[in-house]
Amino acid sequence: MIFMDNMKEKRKINVLFVIIHMEMGGSEHLVWDLIRNLDRSVFRPHVAWFYQEKPLQEFLDLDVPLFFIPKINRLDLSVMGELSGIIKDNEINVVNAHHYLSLVYSFYGCKLKNRSKLIYTEHSEWEVQAISGKWLFVGRRLLRYTDAVVGISSKVTKCLQDTFRLPGNKICTIVNG
Repeated sequence: MIFMDNMKEKRKINVLFVIIHMEMGGSEHLVWDLIRNLDRSVFRPHVAWFYQEKPLQEFLDLDVPLFFIPKINRLDLSVMGELSGIIKDNEINVVNAHHYLSLVYSFYGCKLKNRSKLIYTEHSEWEVQAISGKWLFVGRRLLRYTDAVVGISSKVTKCLQDTFRLPGNKICTIVNG
């Protein structure tokens, strides 16, 4: 019986949600709500974040693996290494990076080191519009290899599509609310 339980656990889809902060804003609430409603017989969710070390009680109550990765420098390459290790050690199948910063830090461990699927979810039109210069260039390259891009409103989706020149088959809108 234990052998069969272990086989069922192995077959679950391991999902890592990557958020920036551990404070209950819109992104965090969306991830919390997604995890609360995931079918745990199919999915095994995990959460990683970069700021505010102490997890919120709402996330602790979900009884899922939580990973705080301190981001110290402006471009902190150690964060990429830590995320890569989490993806490998937990056999993550899908990474859902919320916001551009999470996408940048998730890409290395997800697409280059572990060959996991990467979904980028954006919540804010103004954050996309603020991406410029070298980071716009980097984003266009990263998004070529990202498996899917999600905007939480039609305006965010349109902004993403225009800013990063994304083909329609790579991007969709999943309305948050």
